[in-house]
Amino acid sequence: MLQKNIMPEKIVKYLPYCLYALLGVFCINHCFFQDMIQLSSGHASWFYDNNFRYFLFPNNLDSGHPPLNGIMLAFWWKLFGKTLWVSHLFTLLWSMLLIYQVQKLARLFFSKETAMLISLVLLLDPTLLAQSVIVSPDIILLTFFFMALRASLERKNVLLTFAIVFLSLISMRGMMCCAAIFFFHHFNIWDKKNVSIKNLIINSLPFSLGALLAFAFLGYHYYKLGWIGYHENMPWADCFEKVNFVGFLRNIVFVIWRFLDFGRIILWILFFYAIFILLKKIKTRCFSFDKKEISIFFLFGALVLISSYSALSYKALSGHRYFLPHFIIFGFITFILLSKIVSVRQIQRFSIVVCIVLLCGNMLRYPEKISTGWDSTLSHLPYYSLRTQMFDYIEEHNISFSDISAGFGMVGGQNRIDFSSPKDRIIDGVLGEKKYYLYSNTFNAPDEDIETLHNPQKYALITKMQKGNVFICLYEKIFE
Repeated sequence: MLQKNIMPEKIVKYLPYCLYALLGVFCINHCFFQDMIQLSSGHASWFYDNNFRYFLFPNNLDSGHPPLNGIMLAFWWKLFGKTLWVSHLFTLLWSMLLIYQVQKLARLFFSKETAMLISLVLLLDPTLLAQSVIVSPDIILLTFFFMALRASLERKNVLLTFAIVFLSLISMRGMMCCAAIFFFHHFNIWDKKNVSIKNLIINSLPFSLGALLAFAFLGYHYYKLGWIGYHENMPWADCFEKVNFVGFLRNIVFVIWRFLDFGRIILWILFFYAIFILLKKIKTRCFSFDKKEISIFFLFGALVLISSYSALSYKALSGHRYFLPHFIIFGFITFILLSKIVSVRQIQRFSIVVCIVLLCGNMLRYPEKISTGWDSTLSHLPYYSLRTQMFDYIEEHNISFSDISAGFGMVGGQNRIDFSSPKDRIIDGVLGEKKYYLYSNTFNAPDEDIETLHNPQKYALITKMQKGNVFICLYEKIFE
């Protein structure tokens, strides 16, 4: 007996396209935010301004990643102009392709009645939505990640080769994802009746070009600069500081928090609910997993293992966006388990509940002293209009930007952030160096800096602008 869908399939299929398009239009003129000031604006500007004359970045821009994202965005600017809306359109097109890949992959695992609704759930992850509106290369990474998974399952070796090449050249984490997909691919096509060195080599061929190009880049980078990944003189060296045992344990807590944050806890509740029911049914053997489902479980384990060393061993390499492939694959796993124990109608109901919880997750607000993944939630969106209002206030009150210092996300030349500020509008210096300090909770400032700013004997609050979960303050230093 056919079960009627809660929502028409075509509406559910095109809903994420409409949602991402609306978000893209809403954010079309937003300036670059946090890491994207370097990873997108900085990298692309380097190629654009130098007319692609150099292949490697200068030290202040080089975080060890291959330059593909910067090259593509700079070429896009050459075609259509170096503007914010052109930059956001670039990411929006990749988002559309990502939606297509996730939906195609969902059809390989779930019934026609549930595939589109489950893919909608996965595409509503708050971190994914946030990354889609800040010109993030992680959208490109995810696009080729899911393209590669689909190509592997469908035995499309040409498409797999294409996806692996782009994935291996988009970032260092893209290379890690290639390694996970390599093991996934071999696990999925493993046939104990046809085990041979020849078959192993043939099945590895789609990965050979991507691996060759990745090692070529790393080798060339090392030959020219003498380092791979990071070095002690890079601007972000403190992020790569090795942690002790206590720091290792703290990083484990942070990673677990990332997996639960912004509403994702609902997926874990459903996951453990499904595990509990399946364990009760294990003696009756009334369910089974096919090979591609087991392969997805294996892929998640590979992703966790491959990313664990950097995430747990270093001081600040466990941001939410670093785990986007993990989040979405875990969503797949959760619904695969649920599909073994509940009906299609219940899957649809669970999907709608999860969609609501994930969307509400964007409204989650933490206390000021708790570091928040602002680039991983739509809760950060008021920042852009507040930044504009604060700059207008500064100009209206004849405060010189040369007298202002600020924190992460607002420091440096403002023209490279918004493309419209005067090129001499530069905010630099750390807290205490200059007369004024611009502060926002999106900076995730250290506790001691927050306490200093709140100390009326050291700083006076001139103005505070707030909208939603975000605020920006201008403080004046009290000179004794």
